[in-house]
Amino acid sequence: METLRAALLGESERYHQLNNQLDSADRTAFNVLIAAAFFKGAYQRFGEGTDAAQVVSFIGDLRARYDLVEEIDPRVAERLLLATFSDEQTDDIEDQVKGEHYMLLLIALTKEAALSNTEVTEFLNDARKLADEWLGSD
Repeated sequence: METLRAALLGESERYHQLNNQLDSADRTAFNVLIAAAFFKGAYQRFGEGTDAAQVVSFIGDLRARYDLVEEIDPRVAERLLLATFSDEQTDDIEDQVKGEHYMLLLIALTKEAALSNTEVTEFLNDARKLADEWLGSD
């Protein structure tokens, strides 16, 4: 959880240091935590009742504001966000591509929410509970 916390707080050096220490079991749990945090963050930001146009606008603004035109595929990002509150399917998106987009979008969602350190910790605790549920269901 500290690895993701470092990423969300913009502690790049600490994130890379912690990320490089993850073994394969930790990496699996970390990836599930990223997905759970993404799901929670996206749902908090958009929730039910959001339409595709709002998501498209968010992604366009995000890519321009943070100069992520090369890093974020707009259609992938839009579909991942829409899948958190609609019946959008993402099974055809490669896991690595999903993971990269989850992380970039999660960082952006966290920045936009302007969470304090305490709020980031609370958010990650909630995400960890969801990740633990997902891991327990396998």
